[in-house]
Amino acid sequence: MKRKTRFKFLITLVFGLAMGVGSSQLAASQGEPGDFRLDPPGSSPGPGPSGGSGVDQSPGRIKNIEGRFATSLHNTRVGKKTYYSADDGFEQLTHVPYDNLSCKDCHNPAVSDWQEPVCTDCHLGAEDGDYTPPDDATCLGCHGRQNAEHNMLADVHRDEYGMLCMDCHTEEEVHGDGNVYESMLELGVFKVSCSDAGCHQNVLEKPGKGNAAGEKVSQQAKKFHKKHLDTVDCSACHVESVLACDSCHFDTEVAGTGKRFYRNIPQTGFKLLLNHHGKVRTASYQSLTWGTSDTNIEDVGFYVLAPYVAHSVTRAEGLECNDCHVKVKGKSIEGNAALKEYLDTDHITVNQWDEGEGMLLAPTGIIPVPPDWQEALLFDFVYYFGDATDPIVKDPSGGDWGVLEPETVQMHMPYGTPLSEEQMDKLISGGGN
Repeated sequence: MKRKTRFKFLITLVFGLAMGVGSSQLAASQGEPGDFRLDPPGSSPGPGPSGGSGVDQSPGRIKNIEGRFATSLHNTRVGKKTYYSADDGFEQLTHVPYDNLSCKDCHNPAVSDWQEPVCTDCHLGAEDGDYTPPDDATCLGCHGRQNAEHNMLADVHRDEYGMLCMDCHTEEEVHGDGNVYESMLELGVFKVSCSDAGCHQNVLEKPGKGNAAGEKVSQQAKKFHKKHLDTVDCSACHVESVLACDSCHFDTEVAGTGKRFYRNIPQTGFKLLLNHHGKVRTASYQSLTWGTSDTNIEDVGFYVLAPYVAHSVTRAEGLECNDCHVKVKGKSIEGNAALKEYLDTDHITVNQWDEGEGMLLAPTGIIPVPPDWQEALLFDFVYYFGDATDPIVKDPSGGDWGVLEPETVQMHMPYGTPLSEEQMDKLISGGGN
């Protein structure tokens, strides 16, 4: 395989729900457990940092959970295969069956003899009849992307209030609700809600009235909420940044070495916006490359784009209209940088290879996904030119990576849709309103 000159391909973004990053590559820093929990009015106590108190562990309750767990995504674990083996999934380029990949064995690294999901994967005392809800360390042992967020991104819920995973996520999300899902992005999988949980019910109230944490609603917040809440999800404004893994080296996965992506350091400092479940939400991407010294197999690139709410929630106090919108005044365009580029060139640069620095530059800012996303969004691919069996380590310099021009590129966005022409018009004409 030869290093190629810089190549710009007109395609879209990607999120690694299909090929999630394992916790072995993304170390997290753990804080002390918190004690902040608000249950919905009229609800029974759910999972949370209660040390087991208030949690129904009766035989009938456990039997009910076991019945629902059989069809849960935590048990079936079909999410990766749903993405990988789809009609336009990565398997159609690699021709490597999903069952031949080591990533199919996603499990808690703490359980060395894992064969199939069991209660003790999360409830360490289950064999003795103790089903105390797991702590964050257990959750993050499998959820590597959230593990990285914990280490790399600030979050008001976690950092200021000491909230844990189960303070927001529900027992049905973990154990299943009795329905069969193929991906966690299907409608109904997530039950978590900023308002329904009893935390943020007053976002449209008059300025000065507080939320569950005692914080006051500002005039600016009321203005934003009134204008956007019907069509825009909370995440679009309050999530500061998402994560993305660039150019996952599929050769390394096939070799059984593990998950290797560019520098083994996720990209941050940006968020994408697309439609999902009837509202504009944050999204991210994941890209993959597949190349080989076998001249009979061509070099390929692949991008997945998907909704993604990162745990990097802020109060959005510094958010301005022109962070998302643009104002067009004659030949002058002010506001969102991605939209300015789109109006000038019909393209949006997402990531970019810097030949002088020998680095893949990460996306920046807020990037709306336009209707013609397949042609408009510009991506560069990079490839690991070392041996697929090399140890996987973080490498800030990216010294063994170089730009790659794939012979074939494919895009995948099975969940969510790009912004409509009408939505784009509002972003362009609504700046500063």
